[in-house]
Amino acid sequence: MIQGKSAHIYRLLFTSFSSGEDETFEIDEREGRVPGPSMFISSSLKNAWYSGDKAAREQIERGLDEHQEKLRQKFPEAGLSLSISDSPFGYTQSILVDIGGLNEHDGLDLNVIEASNSDFVGATFTGFTGHEDVSREVEKMSKSKLNVVNPDDIIARYGADTLRLYEMFLGPLEQSKPWDTHGIEGTYRFLRKFWNLFHTGNAGNEGNGDNEGNGDNVVNVSDEEPTKAELKVLHATLKKVEEDIERMSF
Repeated sequence: MIQGKSAHIYRLLFTSFSSGEDETFEIDEREGRVPGPSMFISSSLKNAWYSGDKAAREQIERGLDEHQEKLRQKFPEAGLSLSISDSPFGYTQSILVDIGGLNEHDGLDLNVIEASNSDFVGATFTGFTGHEDVSREVEKMSKSKLNVVNPDDIIARYGADTLRLYEMFLGPLEQSKPWDTHGIEGTYRFLRKFWNLFHTGNAGNEGNGDNEGNGDNVVNVSDEEPTKAELKVLHATLKKVEEDIERMSF
């Protein structure tokens, strides 16, 4: 079974509130929530804050000022004033985000996640740099975990050969293993390098990984008799392939 890698960011929970006479503005002090959009911090910023990094705390407070002003404009009669705990532990809430909004460095495309979840619309995002914005967790691949990878998307981008080889490289087929998009990239590069050992010129369609030339590709092979060294490598390779197929482990 292939498992997924879920992605999480962190909702900031507030510890003290001050509001005006607007009785329609309901504050949930137990949950650390107020009406309106939330404030989220990245995984890397959360980790730095938890480790006692003073600069991280200051960055969060600047984000809090921005978020507070946003809420005051939305609820001008509430007289809102927010603050966060001196101790960060227990004052963040892990929130799943769609892995479709991630880049290869686990950076988050905020436009993508805002379009995928109304909870993120109008929110304040602090500490998101495009690198290690999220924390990852290996768990069952499912729609509820927002970690489903569509094979059709992989094939369209990298080609079917890349998908087949990647699944073989994951290990014994009967074992559970996590799906890693970074591994797909590595498998695709490996196939292109292998292709280029025997072809010169255009190595194929860059967009989808199809290994077909576009007219100027030249096959770099020879009809000469193989040397003893070449035959030795060939037979060793065939033997290894046969053993791997019998064990269903690649």
